[in-house]
Amino acid sequence: MKRWQRLAGMVLLLTWTSTGLAQDPLPTPRELDRERSVAVARPVPEPIHIVPQPADPCSTCNPACNLNWLYVRYGLKNSFDIYARVGPAFITSGGDLDDVLHTGIAADFGVRTFLYRPDRSAGWYGELGVDYIFNNANPAVPVIEQGVNVEIVENVGTFFQTTNVVPARDICGITELHRVYAKIGLGYQRYWWTDAPEGLHYYVDFNAGLRLGHAHASLSLLDRIYFQELDVGEGDVVVTRPVLRATDFIKNFYVGGGIGLMIPYCGYDVMAGLHWEYSHDIIRLPMISNRDDGLDQVKVQILAGVRW
Repeated sequence: MKRWQRLAGMVLLLTWTSTGLAQDPLPTPRELDRERSVAVARPVPEPIHIVPQPADPCSTCNPACNLNWLYVRYGLKNSFDIYARVGPAFITSGGDLDDVLHTGIAADFGVRTFLYRPDRSAGWYGELGVDYIFNNANPAVPVIEQGVNVEIVENVGTFFQTTNVVPARDICGITELHRVYAKIGLGYQRYWWTDAPEGLHYYVDFNAGLRLGHAHASLSLLDRIYFQELDVGEGDVVVTRPVLRATDFIKNFYVGGGIGLMIPYCGYDVMAGLHWEYSHDIIRLPMISNRDDGLDQVKVQILAGVRW
């Protein structure tokens, strides 16, 4: 081996030895025991316990929230509902008009606002609405009389054409009667709440009010009475313009009641029930007899609605 190679190997050996000697010496067993004792003496931090908070039941569509939302706010809470009712209207009074009308169909629509007791056991309400009753009738019975003017056109199509007017009176029967009302009323409801908020809740209802409306009777012509003798010659034409309708402004009062149930949902109640009502119309169509200026009926209706 050459001399310079031996010299280079000695330099590398000395460099490696000096690097190993410069490192820290290994700890003795006594130093290891001292470090363990110091580590044990350090305070251990207390564990952090996170208490889970219950979820807000009203943050989701929970029917249990509905009772609180609907009926409890500052001790008292007023709410609203929209309802519709439909059912038969039975004629109950006796008279010229009552005798010819058949059992009708009644449809009621309304909105109510409620003011409840703090314990939610009952509540008063006011209502506004629109009601409608339709009745078929017996058109063969003479009920209505009305004056008409009959035109007699003489010498039709010639230079001497003239028109004479002859007064007459038509005797008519009623084919159908339509009545439309606007109503205002006051009512009271008593509630029975079940233990389960999501269960059915029952109520009994009483109400009364007034209506103003319009009556429209469609007529059938049964006879015509002329107040002077007709002089109709050859070539003359009788022109008749019968008014086959009669109208009147009507007033009505009503009292009623009902039973039903409410199914709570999130933020509103669905209502279903049975409603009955007695009502009296003050109606003065141009009757043949003056003894009949009223009309009584009893309604039995199915109710459906939403309260919020």
